Order: sequence, then C-alpha cells, then structure tokens
Amino acid sequence: VEELSRYYKASVYAILVRALRLGFIDKETYLDMLNTYYATYKPKTRGSGGDTHINIMVRHSKAFTHEVLYDVAAGRLSYTKAAELLCTSWKTIDNMIQRFVFGS
Repeated sequence: VEELSRYYKASVYAILVRALRLGFIDKETYLDMLNTYYATYKPKTRGSGGDTHINIMVRHSKAFTHEVLYDVAAGRLSYTKAAELLCTSWKTIDNMIQRFVFGS
C-alpha cells in the first residue's frame, strides 16, 4: 500500500479507500490495514516550504524568470512590472536579482 501511495502520489488512506470501493479488499481488511498504518505512522517534520526564488522559476519557467530579472537589472523593465509578471513583490524581485544576476 505504501508503495502504491508513493507511485500514485496519494495518501495511504486514499489508496485504501480506492481499493475498498473497487472491491480489491473487504471492509475488515481495509480497517486492519488502516489501523496498522496509523499505529506505525510518524508525521513528517515540516520544512520551510522550499526556496521561494526557485518556486517562482518553476512556476514561470527558468528562461522567462531570468529574462525578466536581467531586464530589470538593465533598466529595461520596472520593478513594479516585473513583480506583476512574476506574481510576487518588488522586494523579492530585488532579492532574486542580487542572487541570480549579480551572484551574491
């Protein structure tokens, strides 16, 4: 079940419910497996949520994001317009320029 959970990127609970509804397991097996899973379940520690700058690049494409940043750094595009294009704040744009254009 955990292997199916990783493969389909779904929770163990969702996999078990789907298996029950499709008739692959009966209700007793479903409850046993669910109880076994939750008895050994250890919640993951939450991280910071990732790197905001990388998330912006993934959302809008690396090439587009870099072009926007280079245009702002060269003075061809305003911070306001760049923030609007990348759906973020002008302060984030400034931080990204420092990181990706000037490399600091």
